[in-house]
Amino acid sequence: MANALQFNGSPDKIAFGNILNSQTIFSVCIWFQIGATPSGNADIIFGYGNRRWFLIHEANGTNFRFTVRISAVEQGTGNTTFNPSLNTWYFAVGTYDPDGGSDNLTLRVYNSSGVLQEARTATKTGAVETTASALEAGHDPNRGFFWQGTVQLLKVYSRVLTTTEQNNLALFIDPNSVSLEGVWDINEGSGTNVNDISGADNDGTITGSTWITTGIGTTTSTSTSSSTSTTSTSTSSSSTSTSTSTTTTFPFPFFVRRV
Repeated sequence: MANALQFNGSPDKIAFGNILNSQTIFSVCIWFQIGATPSGNADIIFGYGNRRWFLIHEANGTNFRFTVRISAVEQGTGNTTFNPSLNTWYFAVGTYDPDGGSDNLTLRVYNSSGVLQEARTATKTGAVETTASALEAGHDPNRGFFWQGTVQLLKVYSRVLTTTEQNNLALFIDPNSVSLEGVWDINEGSGTNVNDISGADNDGTITGSTWITTGIGTTTSTSTSSSTSTTSTSTSSSSTSTSTSTTTTFPFPFFVRRV
């Protein structure tokens, strides 16, 4: 079954601790649904307490931005402009390479069919600040704001994924696991932990939150069957029964080898 974790505001979040702190080159990947429009504040979907890097959902409800913190200044890709729908799956990838030349800070957002909705880029210089703060999903500890929505797969690499790799991930085709630093499929379905299956053992701790069974890959199918019976008067009758069941095809390759 394709499970996912739903955040309904305070105190719902996942905390991963102070991990992945030394990487200055990285790619951040997340599948998510928006549960509500932020009310007056921009909310962090996934990022660090000191805002070292983060994916943010703007207060107007229509914009996303990927931002890094360089020399105490938050520097972002600029906001997306498409209008996302509530309770609809999206896939986002943010990347940064301080030595990557022009357009070295990027954000790409895809719909659940793997179609690119929008790409934003910016040119920045300098290494991203280190931090003693925790990596979290659903919470901005710097300002105390909580995001409302659903998350499923989170992945972090200490390299920049190519555009082709990002496009493939949106279609559930995994790239090679070189420089893979953390994978949380968030498919446990119960409990207060999400397991890091990359091999690095950076498990996350859940606060609040609700496990749901309608993650990416959950579909509803209807089947129809017919049977014929014969009575003693040699007349036959047929009956048709229809049943509806929920089945799951979860396309993510969960068992990822760390290299």
